[in-house]
Amino acid sequence: MRLQKPLHEIEKELNRFPSFKLKEGKQTEIHQILMEEATKWEMKNKKGRWLRRLAVGFSSVAVVVLALFLGFSYFFDSNEGTRPAETPEVQPNPQEPTNPIEFIIDADFHKLVARTDQVTGDETVYTSKDSDIIHKFEKTIAAMPYEKTEETSSVFNTNFQLYDTSKKLIAEIIFTGENIVSINGERYKTDEAKLNEFKEIFFTEDNKADPEINNPESSVQELAREIIQALAKKDTAILAQHVHPEKGLLFSPYVYIQDDALVFEEEEVANLLGNSDTYLWGTFDGSGEPMEMTAEQYYSRFVYDQDYLNAHEMNIDSIQHRGNSINNIKEKLPDSTVVEFHIKGTEQYGGMDWRSLNLVFERDASGGLKLVAIVHDEWTI
Repeated sequence: MRLQKPLHEIEKELNRFPSFKLKEGKQTEIHQILMEEATKWEMKNKKGRWLRRLAVGFSSVAVVVLALFLGFSYFFDSNEGTRPAETPEVQPNPQEPTNPIEFIIDADFHKLVARTDQVTGDETVYTSKDSDIIHKFEKTIAAMPYEKTEETSSVFNTNFQLYDTSKKLIAEIIFTGENIVSINGERYKTDEAKLNEFKEIFFTEDNKADPEINNPESSVQELAREIIQALAKKDTAILAQHVHPEKGLLFSPYVYIQDDALVFEEEEVANLLGNSDTYLWGTFDGSGEPMEMTAEQYYSRFVYDQDYLNAHEMNIDSIQHRGNSINNIKEKLPDSTVVEFHIKGTEQYGGMDWRSLNLVFERDASGGLKLVAIVHDEWTI
C-alpha cells in the first residue's frame, strides 16, 4: 500500500528543490499551489479512512445483533416444551362463608346495649358495662356462621350496640328473625339459636334500663344547650333550676380543680350576679396572684368569656387535653358526664387563644341529670 507522507515532510522536500533562478514571487506561488494540492489529497484520504471505519463498525454491530437474535430464538424454542403452564387465577366463591366480626373481637369495648322488639314499638333496653358479659357476647357471635345474603326479614328486631370508652358506637348487630342478621349494614345468614343462651344471661331485670339513662348523650346534649343559652343571657334563675340539689354548683377557672374550689347552693346561684361581695376563686396561672373578684367579674372572665352558644365543637365525655394543665374533672367527679363547648384559637395568636367551657353533670337521687360544676379551660403556662 502506498503511504502518504506528512505535510511537513513534503514541505521540507519542496524547500530543497532548485530554484532554477525563478523569481522569488514565482517560487512562492508554485510552492503555495503544491501545498494546497497536497492538503486536499490528505483530507480526501482521511475522509476515506473514516468512511471505511464506519462501514466496518456498522457491519460488526449487525453481526452481533443477528447473533443475539438467533441465540434467543434457539433458547426459547428449545425450552418451549418444558415451560410450566400458567396457573389460572382462582376466583373466590361468592357463597363461601365469611367472618364479618373479626374487627369486633379485636376491639376494646366498654358498654353493650340491646334494644328489643323495635318493630312492634314496645322497646325494652338492656345495658351492661360488665366485662364478663361483653366477653360472652363476643364469644357467642364469634361462634356463629356467617354467609352473605340479600334476603331480608322483619319478624322481630333485636339490636345490639357496642361502644368504646369514649362512648363511640363501634358495632351494630341487628337480628331480624329467620336467621338473618345485619352487621354494620351488611346482611348475613346465620344461626340465631346460638344467641338464645346469651339472651338468658343478658336480658334480665338487673340489666334492664330506662332508654334515657342508658343513652344520656341525647338528653345531656339538649340540657347542656339549654344551660349555655341561660349563661349567654346571664339568666341565673334558669341556671339555678339545674343545680344539683345535694352537691351544689362548683366553679373552677382551670381544668385542674383545686380542693378549695368555690361551691354555691341553688339559692345562691339564683342571685349570684346581684351579689357585690368579693370571693377568692383561686390563683391566676403564671403569676400565682390571688383571684379576688366579684361574681360578675369572674363570670365575665371565666364563665361566659366567649360565644359558647356558637362553639366550634361540642364534645360529650371526650376529654381533650388541650393545654398544659392537668384535667382532673373525672378524678374529682368520677360519676359525671362532661359536655365541652370549645372555641378554636385564631391564626393571629397561633391558635393559643382557644377557650373551652365544661358543663359537668351528675344524676341526683331521682335519676335526673343535674349540673354540679362549670369548669373553664384555656392555654396555661
